[in-house]
Amino acid sequence: MKTISTPDLAALSAQAAARPRQRINLNLHAVLEDPIQRLVNALEPGTYIRPHRHGPGVWEAFILLRGRAAVLTFDEDGRVAERVELAADGVVVAELAEGTRHTIVSLAPDTAVFEIKPGP
Repeated sequence: MKTISTPDLAALSAQAAARPRQRINLNLHAVLEDPIQRLVNALEPGTYIRPHRHGPGVWEAFILLRGRAAVLTFDEDGRVAERVELAADGVVVAELAEGTRHTIVSLAPDTAVFEIKPGP
């Protein structure tokens, strides 16, 4: 059984804070070819995840584990179409439909989200 504890999240956040890109992920899937990718992303404020979209049939879900983050979606012209804040006292899960241009932004130190999407 794979588990992730609160101390594990704290250690992952500390690793993210120490990295130049201010983020790190912990994969739960064994190989990139796994049909369902599962990972924890530890994100610090200031990290940049370029807006992107995944291939056909690929949806994506973010589940807030700690901290605060914003999920942004974009229209075809690159304008923000929607902004959803993930916070412990509000929305904690955001699922994006396939083909959605998106990014996620850390709004607080020690932010961690669980991410699920079809792979590879």
